[in-house]
Amino acid sequence: MYLFFKLEYKVEDLFESRPPLLFADFLKRGVELNDRIYNEVEDYNLLLKVITDYMNEETKLNLVLFKDAVEHLSRMARVIR
Repeated sequence: MYLFFKLEYKVEDLFESRPPLLFADFLKRGVELNDRIYNEVEDYNLLLKVITDYMNEETKLNLVLFKDAVEHLSRMARVIR
């Protein structure tokens, strides 16, 4: 057990696999840009499906989306918007 910044943690906890904390406003298609609301992504598989569907239908790209790429994509969408 370690104590830093008044937080106790175990080293094993640092390597535990946790779902990423992501927010997106593009999970529902067909919503006007001004009506979109950023919500926390609770289902990572749904986010991956939405991105893959959009990529296949709109852009005709066929990319492999690794976890890091999906996380960066959701952040970039926020920054660009």
